[in-house]
Amino acid sequence: MEKVTLAPWFSIESKDFHEAWFEAVYAVMNQGVALHFGSLKEPKRARDSVQTIVMTGKAVEQILNCEIHPFYKMKDLAIREYKKEYDRKWFEEEYSKLSVEDQKRFTYLYIERLIKHRTPGGFIDQISKLKQLLKEQIESGISSNRHQVITWEPDIDMGAEYPPCLQRIWIRYYLGGYVDLHFEWRSRDLFNAWQGNLIGLVAMVYSEVVSPNNCKILRIIDKADSLHIYEGELGEAEKVLRKERERVPDFVKKLEFIYV
Repeated sequence: MEKVTLAPWFSIESKDFHEAWFEAVYAVMNQGVALHFGSLKEPKRARDSVQTIVMTGKAVEQILNCEIHPFYKMKDLAIREYKKEYDRKWFEEEYSKLSVEDQKRFTYLYIERLIKHRTPGGFIDQISKLKQLLKEQIESGISSNRHQVITWEPDIDMGAEYPPCLQRIWIRYYLGGYVDLHFEWRSRDLFNAWQGNLIGLVAMVYSEVVSPNNCKILRIIDKADSLHIYEGELGEAEKVLRKERERVPDFVKKLEFIYV
């Protein structure tokens, strides 16, 4: 049997949003495998991995406060633009009014997939339903493992050039008003998009589902089938590694024992 080099799997647990991102980058840069993926129309080359990143404590607050890593490429303005893709008010008051031919339209939009999900019986607002289901759990005192929302629409996404990266959101309720947020992605750009996407996504779930039910997020579990750094960004990622060795040398030394 021919030997195949598999994309490595990493599990990261952190109480710091910045450290979680940098550890993921460090892991991919040192142990990620070079893969050629995408499509014939748009082939992509990247250093890839499979990762589960668990964030608790201060990390949750950092995400809710929109705090980005000091060396993260995306800045405040770009983060605000990312958050729009998860914002109901922006979608309803601005985006939904654009004509079908308008160049400002995206191939898909997460908030649209979530609040206007197509079913044989018409559209369903999954986020509003999730809010109601969490309310019922609180009132009954019974936690359910059935409450999730999805973005995937097989008839248009299977074989599509640009299908959604985010696949599902799953929430677990704990007595006392606490929740876990679970996110699953088929593909993620770690170096450029991971922090921005997570900030926008958590902001949406918090404002639409968690806060209205007077709950608190205790843990965020983010799973990616393909968490990668594109080939063209490897040089920039190396610069970030060097800067972090100067900024937080003890943390980088700890990672060297794990990933080198």
